[in-house]
Amino acid sequence: SSIRCSIGFIFVDHGYVSNDSFEQELTIRRSVNPLQCWIDCDSIEADGSDARRGIKIESISVQSFKRRFPEAEVSSFGEEKSASYKDDDSVNIAEYYEIIDEVKEVGLTDLGEMEEINEGVEYSATRTLKKSKIMRYLLSGAEVLKESRFPGKYIPIVPVYGEEAWIDGKRQLYSLIRKSKDAQKMY
Repeated sequence: SSIRCSIGFIFVDHGYVSNDSFEQELTIRRSVNPLQCWIDCDSIEADGSDARRGIKIESISVQSFKRRFPEAEVSSFGEEKSASYKDDDSVNIAEYYEIIDEVKEVGLTDLGEMEEINEGVEYSATRTLKKSKIMRYLLSGAEVLKESRFPGKYIPIVPVYGEEAWIDGKRQLYSLIRKSKDAQKMY
């Protein structure tokens, strides 16, 4: 997708190694449709490591939706009003990731008493600590279907850019063929 339409995405997830184990492993999956993924528009790092939020949309059948979420109202993410759905219709659900910062002022005594710190020398007694966590929300068009904490410190949606250029302070993304189109039209 990064060659054809200037951007693609890779998803990082985790799962259990086997059905009878608590050991987990990372999995890497590709995005089939890059138009159903978005990351923070303020992200400028090539790997998206500075992104603060991201979302990916998945289309599933109504029958599958009812099986996975029996208590939830069938509603497609992104629609303004609820429609009546048949079992062979499809609905969109969204997986939304967000980094939430917890800021805490801690004193020297909160970090643990230090024995003889250099007698007679004064130290700053407080410090600001920032701890981040990634929250994952599974959303329908009407409600939050599931909420959990994602392990790690980065949004697990990794952009794969085509050619990148910065023109007048704005990022421009190009596919492999974008600059060849004008020459082909002239021909």
